[in-house]
Amino acid sequence: MLASHLRLDERHVVRTSDGKHNILIDKDLLVSILKKALTAVNVDDEWYLDRYQDVRTAIARGEFKSARDHFVRFGYLEGRLPYAIPVDEAYYLDHNPDVRAGIEAGALPDAATHFYMSGASEGRLPSEGFTLFILG
Repeated sequence: MLASHLRLDERHVVRTSDGKHNILIDKDLLVSILKKALTAVNVDDEWYLDRYQDVRTAIARGEFKSARDHFVRFGYLEGRLPYAIPVDEAYYLDHNPDVRAGIEAGALPDAATHFYMSGASEGRLPSEGFTLFILG
């Protein structure tokens, strides 16, 4: 799940943290670091394979060892979620007034639907302090 402020090009990653500063890092180095870190992320195999049938098929063909293997090698960078991430409705709506407006207008049923449809890929947090990574 790459945040919207993280951009990959052919050789580099540019992250704009505050609109004033950029960080340039070699793409291969960043991907290598991410893959090591991603091994600490919980991947719910059953949920992942139910959600991403193409991965289930690829595992059956022997292309990947498991859902975790796919997520670490490709899934994260493709914007796939590793498990059913709980969405704190109040937090999400407080921090995303456009989503609140969409719900009030009847265009969306709830915050979780928005998060799973587009919020995660846009880099929106489902709850305060959320991270995929186990810290500490």
